[in-house]
Amino acid sequence: MIRSIILVTIGVLFTGIMSIIAYVIGFTPNGENKAHKIANIWAKTVLYLSNTKVEVIGKENVLTDAPQVFIANHQSDFDIFIVLAYVPGQFRWIAKKELFRIPIFGPAMRRAGYIEIDRQHHEKALKSLDEAAAKIKEGKSVMTFPEGTRSRDKTIKPFKQGVFYLAVQSGVPITPISIIGSGDI
Repeated sequence: MIRSIILVTIGVLFTGIMSIIAYVIGFTPNGENKAHKIANIWAKTVLYLSNTKVEVIGKENVLTDAPQVFIANHQSDFDIFIVLAYVPGQFRWIAKKELFRIPIFGPAMRRAGYIEIDRQHHEKALKSLDEAAAKIKEGKSVMTFPEGTRSRDKTIKPFKQGVFYLAVQSGVPITPISIIGSGDI
């Protein structure tokens, strides 16, 4: 219990520090890529500190020379860290709008080029998907959880249609990644 409290406290402080760094570095040339790299380091550090062991299935399916739409199952709070740490290369998240409201963290996500989606309003969600398609056409991959939210009962929920809309709009393949992690936080 005390170990968990200490780890969570360190995690929150570390997240704040890394968010500030990502935000500031986002203003430099090639800032989106640099800010995403900071997120990668943040994720690897959090996984290390929490003693999370990871297995990634499907990494061999990742195209290293072309953009794609990554999809992954979302069954744990650690899935975001695992994806950031273990999916190779640069990608931009499609993330729920609520995350962009978090002080320091939200602006850092914007600097990394991550795309805010309003899951409650269809027209706004389509606009976000069109923004993601534009990023893909610029040569950047996009990552999303096609279920739209975490599955608390470990079952894969039906996929939202947006991931397929995005693939059609951008003309790139969907690359599934299966992530498995276990930690002791």
